[in-house]
Amino acid sequence: MAGKNRTGLQSRWLSGSLQVFPPIVAGSAFFVDSNVGSVTNSGTNWDGALATIGAAVNKCTDDKGDIVYVHPAHTETLSGVSALTIDVDSVSVIGVNIGNQKPTVTIGGTDAATTVEIDGDKILLKGIRFVGGDTDGTTNCLDIQTGSDYVTIEDCDFTETVNTMELLGCITIEDKCDWTTIRGCLFQNLLSGDNTHAIITEADEHDFLTVEDCTFFGDWSAAALDLDANAIVQPLIRNCTIINLDGTGAAITLNSGTKCVMVGLRVASAGAAAYPIADISASYQVDGHGCEVAKETVALLGSANVTSWAS
Repeated sequence: MAGKNRTGLQSRWLSGSLQVFPPIVAGSAFFVDSNVGSVTNSGTNWDGALATIGAAVNKCTDDKGDIVYVHPAHTETLSGVSALTIDVDSVSVIGVNIGNQKPTVTIGGTDAATTVEIDGDKILLKGIRFVGGDTDGTTNCLDIQTGSDYVTIEDCDFTETVNTMELLGCITIEDKCDWTTIRGCLFQNLLSGDNTHAIITEADEHDFLTVEDCTFFGDWSAAALDLDANAIVQPLIRNCTIINLDGTGAAITLNSGTKCVMVGLRVASAGAAAYPIADISASYQVDGHGCEVAKETVALLGSANVTSWAS
């Protein structure tokens, strides 16, 4: 195993479960735990953990394959624009999950524009729960910066505890971000708020976006997946449940130049005038086996391009 670093191998009981970190790390491993950590610690083991995710990311080096592990009981509140920036290529920030317990980051403690920014290539963000915390709502929770390729957001929750402290927008994918993957995430709000979208793409072209195994339940005035700003090259949306209870918002909006493959979706929208999948002039293929579509017929989805759609 030449070139692999095993010096971070260690075990610890976390909430009654034995966790071993990490079996193999290409670069270095750093640990975060707000309960015992300090920004002055080394961060190289749980006993010397750092207090914030940002402090650990700052110790990482581009393209080494460093990993930041975040304790399941870790909490932190971010306040201010770009309060947390993950800008190290090939870094992984991984929340350790025990049952349904995840490290929790409250967004927008005193600033409605607070964002977590991802600004780099081949970055993995996994297993973190993001909760709205600003009384005016947070405009944008997580922002994937222009030109950031091969970013993966996995097993993260985007939620709120009060519908006046919303994550108005959960994930923004800026211009020219290719091979973005959003997998296994939960997007949920308490309804009757001012939420606009769960995921939105900006105006310039994106290639090969994948959204898979995600659940969307809430009300978004634009769409849960607002993907119509410009054409996306061969996006894939599969195995998702998307329910938008807003009176006007769609489940998915696509650009007329997008050829999207959608597999195994369960989609519904509540608005009388809202199609679950909007912009029906889009050229896309749908393998809708097992799909359940509320309020609309197959014809409204562009039946000429539907290969299999079960109501």
